[in-house]
Amino acid sequence: MRLLFLYGSLLDPALFRRVAGVPLAGLPAVLTGWRRVAMTYGPYPTLRRDAGGMVEGLLVQVDGRALAKLSDYEGPRWRMREVVPVVEGRTVAAHAWIAAGGSRKPWP
Repeated sequence: MRLLFLYGSLLDPALFRRVAGVPLAGLPAVLTGWRRVAMTYGPYPTLRRDAGGMVEGLLVQVDGRALAKLSDYEGPRWRMREVVPVVEGRTVAAHAWIAAGGSRKPWP
């Protein structure tokens, strides 16, 4: 099982279910020290380090099969990185897909 911090398109329950093959279920989480930004070459967000930044997302736990499907969806530009979001007042070790090429433009 793997804990993932989701912050972009996979927060859409229908998309998550279609890609992962399981329903989206998790806990609200906040990742400090990062900012969600637009990619310079596409319509998706990525994360960029920012000491004063904060990103709201969802912490989910997935099995190996769902993780493989989600990794295929993310593609080769997104690398899984360790992150430490805050969930219910405590920090948790998790992973997030982060791509190089993020602009400085905030992602909606």
